[in-house]
Amino acid sequence: MHHSRDSVARKRRRKGKPGTRSALRRRDDGSRKPRREVIFCLTDLRNPGGDLGRRALPRRLGKVPLQGPMAGKKVKTVLFAEVSGRDEFVRAAGFVTGWNGISDCVERLQRTARSSGGKVVKVIGSELMMLFDTPDAAAAAASRMHAAVNALPSVSGARLSVKVGYHAGPVIEGNDDLLGDTVKLVEALLRQARAGQTMTTPQTAQLLNNQSRSYSGQVYSAPLAGRSNREGPRAQRMLRLTYGNESATCGPDSKAVVVGRDPRCGLVTATGFASRQHCTVMLGPDGLKIRDHSTYGTFLTNEGGEEVALTDGQEAPLATHGWVSLGCPRASAFRLLEFTGD
Repeated sequence: MHHSRDSVARKRRRKGKPGTRSALRRRDDGSRKPRREVIFCLTDLRNPGGDLGRRALPRRLGKVPLQGPMAGKKVKTVLFAEVSGRDEFVRAAGFVTGWNGISDCVERLQRTARSSGGKVVKVIGSELMMLFDTPDAAAAAASRMHAAVNALPSVSGARLSVKVGYHAGPVIEGNDDLLGDTVKLVEALLRQARAGQTMTTPQTAQLLNNQSRSYSGQVYSAPLAGRSNREGPRAQRMLRLTYGNESATCGPDSKAVVVGRDPRCGLVTATGFASRQHCTVMLGPDGLKIRDHSTYGTFLTNEGGEEVALTDGQEAPLATHGWVSLGCPRASAFRLLEFTGD
């Protein structure tokens, strides 16, 4: 059956086939050109049932310049503060009174940060993330935070305190969050700090002016994780590693033990938080140490010390006895890797 060219075109227009006249739009002068936009329906998040209307956006989004807070990094000072002594305080004051006191302490820290020119980015439990324009502002705020918390009354001999860590570096400001290596470093500083201490890095301490350095009685300069620390735990020559029923030995005969989910690892760990090759325990000239090369981090606790988070190839020395949590902090881990010196 013979169909004319005009009848075929009419059928295609009715079906809306791509590449036909139905896929063209008219110009103001009456001519036609291919469509260059994609239609999106925007919804008001404050009113899910509402519609902000339809917008035509260019198909070639690569030509649209990146805008907003993720467009680039800014050099700022990130400060983390955490209320310490919570468990003892709650036991002494009672559950309700104790947690009300902790909540009041957190609110006092927020007011102190804002009055010092800082921005409270977010609060998670008793831990606060803050942002300051300069290291001097962060140092002054940390000093005022310690004074504010120390002014709180004790309950049956139990007293709350605060520990602080801050570092100046590039940071990405997102929606109610901060991203970047600077944030990870400050998290590690906070874990190393003890109650009543403020910790920063040597690089940030060098940026402080004379007035801020007057707080040196409270500021404890901490080396970056992965660098040698002469005051660290005593070096060992052999360690026995145990994870559940699995075990391995790192020493002169086996100078490197890879830990991870991969069956080819020297010590296999069956946990979803662990990477295939999560970390390596190795013997070097300065003793035994652990190196992270995971996705979610390696959390080290030498016996008698604070938990330290290692990420992105960072290293730390190992003591005679301790524990390693793979991919999450020790408090959240189902099972720990334990190491013991021989």
